[in-house]
Amino acid sequence: MLKIIKTNDGYMVEKEDGDYLCDANGDNLWDWYHEAEAVMNGEVKPSNWAKANTAFYAWEKLHHEDDSDLSDDDRMLWVEGYLQALRDAK
Repeated sequence: MLKIIKTNDGYMVEKEDGDYLCDANGDNLWDWYHEAEAVMNGEVKPSNWAKANTAFYAWEKLHHEDDSDLSDDDRMLWVEGYLQALRDAK
């Protein structure tokens, strides 16, 4: 059984044998819980999350410059919703 653990540096997905789940790039540490959860569930690769997150920040800066009312939680929710919509559209 897989489980998500929090470390001082982020989140990891621990396998039953004590090893850690890695993505296609060999990475096994994620900044956000939902990134680790998505990798654990095979729903989305971290690289897709990073690309969507980067694209959102670029869009936000273009449209709101430095005057956005969105919190980090709002941004996280938007990106996760966008990625879920892409999965649902398949």
